[in-house]
Amino acid sequence: MQSALYQKLVVVDMDGTLLLPGNTSIGELTISTLKKLISKRVLVVIASGRPYRSMVPFYNLIGCQGPMIVYNGMKIVSNNDPDFPEHSYPFNGEEVREYYKTIKSHIKGAAAESDEKLFVTEPDDYLDTFFPRRGMEQIIGPLDETIDGDVFTFLMSLDPSEMPFAAKEAEKYQNMLFRSWRDVPVAELFYKGADKGHALKYIAAQYGIDPKDIYAFGDSENDREMLSFSGHPFVMKNATSKSLKESFPVTEKGNAEEGVALTLIKEFNL
Repeated sequence: MQSALYQKLVVVDMDGTLLLPGNTSIGELTISTLKKLISKRVLVVIASGRPYRSMVPFYNLIGCQGPMIVYNGMKIVSNNDPDFPEHSYPFNGEEVREYYKTIKSHIKGAAAESDEKLFVTEPDDYLDTFFPRRGMEQIIGPLDETIDGDVFTFLMSLDPSEMPFAAKEAEKYQNMLFRSWRDVPVAELFYKGADKGHALKYIAAQYGIDPKDIYAFGDSENDREMLSFSGHPFVMKNATSKSLKESFPVTEKGNAEEGVALTLIKEFNL
């Protein structure tokens, strides 16, 4: 790894942070600002709970040169740095099948995926926004019958009243943790010890970048570890977490006003 190439790192969450409201596009000022930083040999990393395939269009649009963090840190992969050692933490497929079998009567639907296959109990247009089907073999049916290997994600649609049960069942497995999504009746499993903060630490070590030279942006609690590791953490003005805003500096503008770009312009004197 050519650590001397990068002295600073900017890592940015996607939904609610880098993306404009609607979570499908990046503002022009943000694109030009990130490209300018990349031209100045700043390592720009995008981070999300989204899968790899959902992140590639944004990665290419920005012109990222290093790795990206996907599945909330369960996978760290680079398209443009062949020397970067990919790192991943998949769920054990057998354990996921067992978990689904236990909770399936308590949930409305579920989805899981490996690198090449998308397993769904039934098609879900809402989840397809974050986990698009393009390039994937989609297999429909009960997940305890269809999952045929390790997976990187497990999402479930369920009533809020059923979440305590689903969370308690997840506790029976060593590497599974349960987390509900904000404002929607959806929850997910995530891998214990594999979060955006651990992924960022791994990337920084590979490139020899000191945490004091890392600028991080996020809007949700699953960004906390990433923000805590960085020397220059920023919580988006539009974030709804009071605790997060009390813990870190808050941007002057939210994602609708391209607050990431405005903050970077100020911090880097662009």
